[in-house]
Amino acid sequence: MVVNARSVAMNNLYDVFSVYPKCVPFSCTFCHSEAWQIALAHMSLSDIGASDGYTLVTEVADHWSSREAFCHFLPRMLELMGKPHFVDTLAPELMLEKLASMGFSSWHRNEQDAVNRILEILTLEIPFECDEDRAEWKAALALLNVAESF
Repeated sequence: MVVNARSVAMNNLYDVFSVYPKCVPFSCTFCHSEAWQIALAHMSLSDIGASDGYTLVTEVADHWSSREAFCHFLPRMLELMGKPHFVDTLAPELMLEKLASMGFSSWHRNEQDAVNRILEILTLEIPFECDEDRAEWKAALALLNVAESF
């Protein structure tokens, strides 16, 4: 059985973040209905599709109900940003800025390592439109203090 690095890294990401319980993602119901949020909270992460995933990926940091809520949904958001979905490839650096605003540099080391490994893979997968887009992504990586070894 051949297992690729992406699968191993993604499984590790889900394992590391499985400590965060299911919850409603956002603190307000102005932009997203309470019913939708409750449905999402009860859904298995793997059942969150690209459309709902896009909403999660693109929502601003201060709308999240908590860092724990963000961390619960983070594995699926990062998974959807890569192959084959490519959710929010127009501005993928926004996810990195959101990680920074959620205090990524103070997270547990195993959480940082799991996220960093996926970011390495996304750097190779995301179909950047131009060099400027790739430069914005790398600048956002630097904001997180992620070493550019990839």
